Amino acid sequence: MVIVGSAGVGKTRLAREALSHAATSGHRTNWFVGTESARAIPLGAFTGSISQSMCDPLPDVRRVIDSFVTQQRMGKVVIGVDDAHLLDPLSAHVVHQLAQTQGVRLVVTARSGGPEPDAVTALWKDSLLDRIDLEPLSVDAAATLIESAVGGPVDSRSARRFWKLTGGNALYLLQLLKDQIAAGRMHKSAGVWMWDGDVAVSQSLSDMVGRRLGELEPGMALVLDTLSQCEPLSVDVLVDLVEPADLEAAEQMHLVRVERVGRRLVATLAHPLYGELRRATAGEMHLSRIRGQLVRRLASEPDGDMRATVRRALLALHSDQPPDPELFLTAARCATVLLDPDAADRFAAAAAECGAPEAAPMRAVTLVLLSRGEEAEAILREISTDGRADSHHWATLRAANLTWMLGRPLDARAILEKLADEAESDRQRMERLAIQACVDVVLGQCASAEQNAKAALDSGGLHHIHSLMASIALMMALGALGHVDEIRDVADRAVENANTSFESSPLRFWFGAVHARACRLTGQIEDVTEMAARLDESARDVPGLVYANLAYLLGHAELVRADLAAAVKHLHESYAGAETHDITTGLRVASCFSLAEAYAKLGQAGAAAEALARAADRVPEDYVFMNTAMSVATGWTLAAGGALADAIDVVRTAGRAAAETRTADATSCCACRRPRNGATRRA
Repeated sequence: MVIVGSAGVGKTRLAREALSHAATSGHRTNWFVGTESARAIPLGAFTGSISQSMCDPLPDVRRVIDSFVTQQRMGKVVIGVDDAHLLDPLSAHVVHQLAQTQGVRLVVTARSGGPEPDAVTALWKDSLLDRIDLEPLSVDAAATLIESAVGGPVDSRSARRFWKLTGGNALYLLQLLKDQIAAGRMHKSAGVWMWDGDVAVSQSLSDMVGRRLGELEPGMALVLDTLSQCEPLSVDVLVDLVEPADLEAAEQMHLVRVERVGRRLVATLAHPLYGELRRATAGEMHLSRIRGQLVRRLASEPDGDMRATVRRALLALHSDQPPDPELFLTAARCATVLLDPDAADRFAAAAAECGAPEAAPMRAVTLVLLSRGEEAEAILREISTDGRADSHHWATLRAANLTWMLGRPLDARAILEKLADEAESDRQRMERLAIQACVDVVLGQCASAEQNAKAALDSGGLHHIHSLMASIALMMALGALGHVDEIRDVADRAVENANTSFESSPLRFWFGAVHARACRLTGQIEDVTEMAARLDESARDVPGLVYANLAYLLGHAELVRADLAAAVKHLHESYAGAETHDITTGLRVASCFSLAEAYAKLGQAGAAAEALARAADRVPEDYVFMNTAMSVATGWTLAAGGALADAIDVVRTAGRAAAETRTADATSCCACRRPRNGATRRA
């Protein structure tokens, strides 16, 4: 066989495994390697097998071939030839002749996309050997390889990042993984390996991927350095910053890829790691100057979309140009819509350092979106009491932050009661009712929550974040009260509004989880799956905390349709994300409750009890609404451990409480059964 593929995809490993298997089966094996250094030597690849009697100026090719045929008479022979594209013509001829002999078997590797001796091409072209094209690893295969290397689960976002940077090249992937672990960028959080921060680059990776990058002429190096800071980049823009001849030379050397997109030419680096390698070796002053040049050039034309605005602001943030607070504030809004609240917060903080008056409110919003409740409270407390014309608006958002991010609904209620005692415009009243609905629902007052949320939403004048808060409260109330008919319509409107709102876009996954819970309580299981798929499709490769919320939504959807192994994976990732980012929301608790249920249904009582214990101490005292999830998780955990009487008692108590307060239908937990063969039936 001929194994063909790009460098590092695993050709050599596969060929060696084939020879190892042959040796185990009793075959005689030989291994030869084509190299650049031996390419100029006739029969250079077979130097080690040439006897003294054969060492004349032009070794007898026939005698080399006969030596292997002789071995064949003493037993079956398998010959491995690695990197056959580097063989000298005579060595390639030997391999071609051996392929035509009876008995000698060949395992040959060759790199795709480059020149190779005609005799090597003829191996597969003339059907002498079967050709196997070895493709790079898929995302799933890359994740499996990473988990095997680290000996534990890896969150999906990190696995995709490794795959994207390496193009699925197994050799590059393993070296990159080793580098991130050594630099502390790849770490374990709550049992899950996660990759945060920038890329750490070792000399080994540099030698492996980009040996040519350190030997470039200055002009060509500038092309790569510019693209390392901003790609893809229009060729029209790029040639204003570099020499066109240098760009053409870089393309000819396959360091840069230029493609036509519509009527434009667009340049990118030929490999994702090239940018990381250049950034790691170029000086910061040099790169800062390049970013400044890019900022000036990009600012000469209108931004094509929100991504372009965010990209220009990121360049400006770390350039030699004076700070631009207006650009930073605009980019902060764009970044939230694009589901990157971390970048939005950096922009808002930079605008605040410039003294921009609207920076503090923007920062408050980004901190809420990042679930950093204490920091958000400090800013919201100040801007809601400093006599601003919009202090009422920020006071209501402060109440929302206290309710959802800090678990202090009674403090939030006190703020709202104070606002109600003062003169309000109609719009201010509706904003207050939107947040009042949130307070009501977490305190278990679902009928009042439904009434207030509907009044606020029907007014049509809410800011997007207040609208989503009201929708969350209404969805929780509808599920608890069993008002099935309205759930789908409320969900469609809320998600549509959140998709394009800078204030609430990252919160769509939280809403999705609330919607999933409401659907589960009312028996609409298919709607849970549909919403999870819809939101997952809208947000590929989202960063950090946003992914943790998405992972919870996906895990919950898998839980309700009894795909328990997948549910545990996503819920574990969600919990690890909450731990990593040290957030103040209920995501950590919700993840643990769902994990406890999933483990219990798998018959893993110990793991279920551990997950439940992690959640129990973190439930806010006044969060009546969370009692349902706690009861379900507790019931399943007890049932998995064989304590059925206790499980039934928990369920019945929760059912009575639900009937009295109308907070939720907790009787779904009555479906608990004793585990059979390590698992329980679907609830």
